[in-house]
Amino acid sequence: MKDIKLLPFQFDASKLIEACNFVFSEYEDLFEEYSDYLKEQTQDEYLGSLNMVFLMGVKGVNTQAKITNTKFHIEDGVFVKSFDNTIGTYFENVAKELSTMYDIGRITIYKLGPNALLPTHIDAYEKVLIPITTNPNCITSVFKEDETIDLNLPANGTANLFNAAAVSHRVTNNGNDISYRMTFDIINYKPGAITLDQ
Repeated sequence: MKDIKLLPFQFDASKLIEACNFVFSEYEDLFEEYSDYLKEQTQDEYLGSLNMVFLMGVKGVNTQAKITNTKFHIEDGVFVKSFDNTIGTYFENVAKELSTMYDIGRITIYKLGPNALLPTHIDAYEKVLIPITTNPNCITSVFKEDETIDLNLPANGTANLFNAAAVSHRVTNNGNDISYRMTFDIINYKPGAITLDQ
């Protein structure tokens, strides 16, 4: 599928989980709880809990997310102050490796509880997507014209280049286990970077 491409990065899956647990235990003030907002927007009462934590933002970069935490200094959907909360975690290593190919804008971790849904949307940027934990019933759906492609991306330390700015997509966790996934907004490709066209 040309809208998702496996990248030649191999990260330590256990260190990703360890860093994720650290973030959700230490950075509680960075959480954004979206469950009530999404129920209101989608009128879907089955939704489980969905949390996001924004680990990095780059000044002047747009974001389509609903963000109310003023610590991030966002005005009209644009970061007006850069911040980086990956420092000192394994996620800092991941960001540095990815930065050999891409200029990274926003780094986000999504926590999808059982029966949680990240509704259909299109993002502002292409992304690198790294599942941290998953289950067989956690599905990334990509919508292309008359076709729906359902993917269960493995949480084994691999990274995927995703055409998130061009195709509608959603994530549904119909399993009993929490799913964590991490995304990196790509605001620019560096010379020699792997692209979706290759």
